[in-house]
Amino acid sequence: MKAFCIAVDLGGSQLRIAKVQKGGQIHWQRSVSTINEGQPSQVIDQIQALVASHPDADIRGIAVAAPGPLDTRNGTVLCIPTLAGWENVAITRLLEERFKLPVLLENDAISAAVGQWRFGVGKDVTDMVYLTVSTGIGGGVISNNHVLRGVRGAAGHFGHLLLYPDSTTQCACGKMGCFEAYASGSALDAIARTLHSAGSQQERTQWHALVGNGPASAIHLAQAAMDGHEPARGVWRQQGVYLAQGIASIVHAFDPACVVLGGGVSKSYSCFADSLLEELDKRLMPAFSNVSIKQASGIETAGLLGVASLFFEHQDCS
Repeated sequence: MKAFCIAVDLGGSQLRIAKVQKGGQIHWQRSVSTINEGQPSQVIDQIQALVASHPDADIRGIAVAAPGPLDTRNGTVLCIPTLAGWENVAITRLLEERFKLPVLLENDAISAAVGQWRFGVGKDVTDMVYLTVSTGIGGGVISNNHVLRGVRGAAGHFGHLLLYPDSTTQCACGKMGCFEAYASGSALDAIARTLHSAGSQQERTQWHALVGNGPASAIHLAQAAMDGHEPARGVWRQQGVYLAQGIASIVHAFDPACVVLGGGVSKSYSCFADSLLEELDKRLMPAFSNVSIKQASGIETAGLLGVASLFFEHQDCS
């Protein structure tokens, strides 16, 4: 008998949901913009509506990948800095009440790490670090074929490594000088908005042609760099430096065979690859210099596949 679950990837901007068969086959997938109005119940409603649009009688349960910090042992979202109102939300209990099915909660970056390890570019690797660079920065660690979780299942919050101790740049978590405050998609979005409104008249005209009347973002910043816009290219070179500084500390801590880069920012890898590798070469001790940097595959599905596989593992579905 085939086993299926509903996998949910709760992001700061996108809510993705899929029906996943044990073994890693996705039967259908949908995504919508995450409601971010300070009412977690509205997002629960979104999940229920998406599931209801594809009724199934053979679903074994719900597997949720969410940003954190989380308490995965108790099924609680402790805080999501990028989503208003998500503090101490007992999401496992709420979903179990709605669906009358077992629910597994897992950190989104750990879920994506497992997805890359079992189904993606990290397959057959015993030791790897997954780093997701998106709205924020998160990660997951596979060590000797085991997932590192920590005491409450919250290991891998790499975005809050202290990058610059004397910084006055505030992170979404409220602290100063975090890795995420410098190298995340949110940080790049802010820079893009500044460039959009600054520079020479010719540069502002170029930006307007690229962005139109909407807000500038990291996506536009990547396009501008590929079009030869030198300030944008400089931003991406600096992005590579920031990422290398954080990655060097992570590599020294966990000694992985590879670091897999995922998240929306990783789609622009060609814009910052050279500066990242150059800076990483400067930062790594020689014994660690053979670590490889890989661009994640299936960025939109890795978290869904990873959390689904963890659900089946936990439920021991045959």
